[in-house]
Parts: sequence; C-alpha cells; structure tokens
Amino acid sequence: MSILSILVDTVTRAAHAFALAIAPPLFAPEPGSGSIGGALVAAVVLAAVVLGALRLAARVRSPEARIAAVALVLSVVASLVVGAYFRGPRAPLGRGVLFVAVPLWAGLAACAGIVAPRRNARLVASAVVALGLVLFGASAEWLFSTPQMWWQTVLRDGDARRALDVITEPQARARDHAAALAVVDRCLTLKPASCACASRRAFVVLHLRDMPRALEAAQDAAGRCPADALAQAALAATLATNGEGKRAEEVARAALVDAREPLLDYGLALALDQQGRTAEAVASARRAFEGGAGRDAAVLLGALLIRENDLDGAEKVLAPIPKEAPNDAEALFDLGIIADKKNDYNRARERYLAALRADPGLTAARRNLALLTLRFGIFEEAKHHARKLVEATPGDARSVDLLHRIELAALERAARSPTPAP
Repeated sequence: MSILSILVDTVTRAAHAFALAIAPPLFAPEPGSGSIGGALVAAVVLAAVVLGALRLAARVRSPEARIAAVALVLSVVASLVVGAYFRGPRAPLGRGVLFVAVPLWAGLAACAGIVAPRRNARLVASAVVALGLVLFGASAEWLFSTPQMWWQTVLRDGDARRALDVITEPQARARDHAAALAVVDRCLTLKPASCACASRRAFVVLHLRDMPRALEAAQDAAGRCPADALAQAALAATLATNGEGKRAEEVARAALVDAREPLLDYGLALALDQQGRTAEAVASARRAFEGGAGRDAAVLLGALLIRENDLDGAEKVLAPIPKEAPNDAEALFDLGIIADKKNDYNRARERYLAALRADPGLTAARRNLALLTLRFGIFEEAKHHARKLVEATPGDARSVDLLHRIELAALERAARSPTPAP
C-alpha cells in the first residue's frame, strides 16, 4: 500500500469515525473504501472543525469556550488516531467510536452552553449530553460487540463484502458450507436487496455441490445485481462447474471489461479449464490468486500446476491453506498428491489420512492411500484401505478390481518368500 493510499484511507476513516460519533444509528461501523476526492472532502470537514474550535476560543474569552475548543480539537485528533489504528485485522472502525464520542459530545455540550442564555446554559448543555446518550443507547446492540458491528455494516451498506468475509470466516475455515449458508440466508432475510449477500450465497451453494440449487442461486444473484462483478463471478464459476465452459467464459470476459475483480479471473480459469485450455487456465488462475481471490483460487491454481507437473509451484500455493484451515480436505488431498508424485511415502500417507479425517467421504483420498501402500508393498494397510473403499463405493467395479489387485500382489509376495525350515 502506497503512502498516498494510506493517507486517503486514514483521513476517510477518520471522517467516518467522526460522523459515527455524532450519529451512530445513521452510519455503518465499518466504512466502504475511500477515494481521493472523498478524502479531500473529509480533510476539509475535519480542518473546519479544528479552525472553528480555535476561532471560538479566540472570540469568546471564557473557560467554557476554552473547554469546548480543546474538546473539539481532541475529538478530531482522536478520530485520526482511531482511523489509523482500527483498520485491517483491528477493524471495524466502530470499535474506536467512543474514543471520539466522549470529547466530541463534551465539546458540543460546552458549545451549546455558550450560545444558550446564561440562565439556561446548564440545562441546554445537559440536554445535548442527554441527546448523545439517547443516540448511543439506540446503538447499544452493536456498540460493545465486534460481531454485531460487522452485521450492522452489512445492514447499513458499509464495506459489506469485507464484513461478510469476517462473519463467515469461522465457517469457511471449518469448511462447514451448511453453516455458511445459514449465515448468508440470514443476511438476505435481514437485507433482501444486498448484492454482496446474494453473490456470496451463490458461491456457498456451489461448494455444497448441489448444482441445480447452485445454478438457481447464481442466476438469481446475477439477475438481481447485473452490474455487480461478484455476482457475475459466481455465475461464471457455477456455469463452468456445471460443464458450460463456453458460456462461463463469455460471462467472465464480459464482466472483466468493466471490472478488475479477482474472482472473475477465478471464474474464467474454471471456464478455460473446463474447455481443456490448461495453459490459459493457469494464467487466469494465477491472476486470481495474486489478486487476492482467496482459498478457492489457490486450490484451483494448485491443482492446475500439479497437472502441469510444477510440483514445487503447486506446493508453494497450497501449503499455507491447512495452516489457516486444518480441515480443508481438498487442499490436504492435493498436497498428498504432490508428495505422492515426489515419491515421499510418509508425507503422502500423512496428508491423505489428514484429508480423510477432514472429510471421511473423500473416496479419492482412500483410493490413493490404497495405491500408495500397494506401491510400497505395505499390503495389509493397502487391503484395509481397499476394503474401506469398496464399502464406500458400492457397485464401483474399479474399487473391487483394486482390492483384487492388492490381494493378488500380497499372495505373489507370500509365494516368493522362502518357506521357513521345519
């Protein structure tokens, strides 16, 4: 992040913290991204408050005026500190609002006392303090709860996408897509018009591998929010997963004309891969991954690199995922394939077993374990995994054939072994 972007973000967030301290029911606890124009307006507003406070102290020679000026200047300084500090992992901004609100409302109360008739000064100042308490009381449901701040951000159209990332992060880390669906469904119940919630729902349903419902959710999001890049990305990804690579490519490329959204590159990569255009798919998946498209882009890029036999590149992309999400069966499985291809028996076995612990229904990991142990002559374990595979895939002739191969190999090994002397 450049110095200019840091300044723009800090000043924008400072002004938002100041506004939030004045009227917390009207603003989101976490603002959207700022612009240079917005930062200039914010800087002018904050500077005007400071200049107004100093002018008040210069014109009205009284202790009350000095108190008001100091309190208002302090509130602006506090807003800048809050804007700079409560960001990134320390967000949302609402966590720092009380640091701004206390001096701000003290300053406003002092100003009200100054302009009111002397006999009513104390009453007017008290009324201003009471108004502040009422406004903050109306926001009490989220004021002391960080999770509720993120929910309020979604409901008030702040940085809703960031807020949804945080809200659904526990479910994403646990790969609990059903729980994530409950969260986004609640989001749409509370705010039916939210494009961020509708688009996220489409991606979540896609992870559940319920294709009819995934297509319905993606088409609903794209129809409801045709200008939303995330909705178009969800539609492209769903179409590609459903085998409609050409149409998915058209959707993704059309949206990429107007938006640089990493998840659109992810959807395009899926579409290109579905059409067998692996080299193009790798390039698009890499753009998505490097652009910050997240876990799905990393898994896709890793899988494509494995296919291209770039095992070190694939491992570099995939290795961080289980550190953040130990139950990510897909990433663990792909890391097992990498170790398997490198002929690293212990690591491959460990990763396949970890993938099975994360997802006991991942039959591909069970099959690879049977093949791995067969290849290294660990016949008893190979038979164990093959029998489990047969149980998990009833009617699958390949599983039965694999079990027979292992049993035959074990018999041949026994026949070649020297018979112990009597």
